[in-house]
Amino acid sequence: NAKRLQVLQREVLEALARDVPLVELMTSICSQVEALAPDVVCSVLAVDTEGCLRPLAAPSLPSFVSDTIDGLAIGPNVGACGAAAFGKKDVVSRNIGANPAWAGIGERLSQSGFNACWSTPMIMRDGKVAGTFAFYFAQDCDPSPWHRQIVDTCVHLCGIAIERDEAKARINRLVYFDALTGLQNRASLRRKLDDRFSRDAKRQTRTAFLCVDIDRLKDINDAFGSPVGDAILSAAARRLADHVSYRGEVCRLSGDAFVIAIDADREEAGRHARGIIETLLEPFETSGVALPLSSSVGIALYPEDAQDVDGL
Repeated sequence: NAKRLQVLQREVLEALARDVPLVELMTSICSQVEALAPDVVCSVLAVDTEGCLRPLAAPSLPSFVSDTIDGLAIGPNVGACGAAAFGKKDVVSRNIGANPAWAGIGERLSQSGFNACWSTPMIMRDGKVAGTFAFYFAQDCDPSPWHRQIVDTCVHLCGIAIERDEAKARINRLVYFDALTGLQNRASLRRKLDDRFSRDAKRQTRTAFLCVDIDRLKDINDAFGSPVGDAILSAAARRLADHVSYRGEVCRLSGDAFVIAIDADREEAGRHARGIIETLLEPFETSGVALPLSSSVGIALYPEDAQDVDGL
């Protein structure tokens, strides 16, 4: 048994070295664990920054389980996994079908042949709970020493994988997103547009490139302080993102300058520019101050005006 666990551990570490995507890796771990212990069904959940459960892998559980759990806030009465994450300790949940903590899916799980669950939290070095690793049993039973040996190994491996994935996400945010506004930055927009234009060999796409410049932001910083200026800039960024919604890309270019890339022809681009100016004129309220922002918008059109990002 120990040798089989060593093989699992080696394969997971090799997958990490190959940079296998997190969900694919977790699914592989679950499948391998179920081969080692045929009497269990395995699941892995993450806990997001809002304290909500997010399914990563459960290849042998009915799909309604992940669908129901996704987005639930952790808590002492949120199944075995929600309780384990909340209390930062193992939870063995018995008689799932009649257990009120499983309201909504307990009876359906029982009918599907699952009557007990053992969930273990994955606690990171900083004390944060990154997720849970759970075994589901057909019988109402306690985990065996073999089960505990598997879980001890897999919780450590899954924790490494989740920490690595979060580190990659943090690096990606630093490289491609603006820290103050949360919008993508110049590098991110360039990458997306370069890719879009390279795929548009016949120049059939119509893209409006709107450069938005907020007027006199320096005067606001001088009069009310940079914290007020930063708060207003962040609020302006949210308004721009809401205006564009799913239809395009918003980027903070620098300081008080933003770029919006949106599918539009010349006439539509003009309407968007006027809408942006109007939405920024609605007063922003922060620290007891209500200020409208005047702005100017420059428009360039792809492919009429230029056919690459620098030209636009």
